[in-house]
Amino acid sequence: MYQENLYKTNNKFLRVLCKTQTSQVSRTELIKIAAKEFNLDETQITDRLLTESGIRTGMQILEIGCGTGDLTRLIANRVGPSGHVMALDMSSEAINSAHGQRCLRSIPLDRLLIINSR
Repeated sequence: MYQENLYKTNNKFLRVLCKTQTSQVSRTELIKIAAKEFNLDETQITDRLLTESGIRTGMQILEIGCGTGDLTRLIANRVGPSGHVMALDMSSEAINSAHGQRCLRSIPLDRLLIINSR
């Protein structure tokens, strides 16, 4: 249902990224496609995706498939001190790496929870 709604959106940025991501392309390929389509670099693409997704201060976000937490950090910064992020991943190695990141350790535990979903 959520993906269907994204396909119907008038927001071309979200529509292109959603359709591309469901086509099983790698993150690198997705960045290249978006960079070409919208003339943006990786940082700009990520920032725009978070903006277009409506993530803002005070929200509670569930991130499924957080990997090593690179996007988790950006989401946590965006939701701010009044928001909360729960990040899940099935990979123990990725979760351990996320827990070891200095930038994530600086976020208070009452705002960020990273767990192994297995």
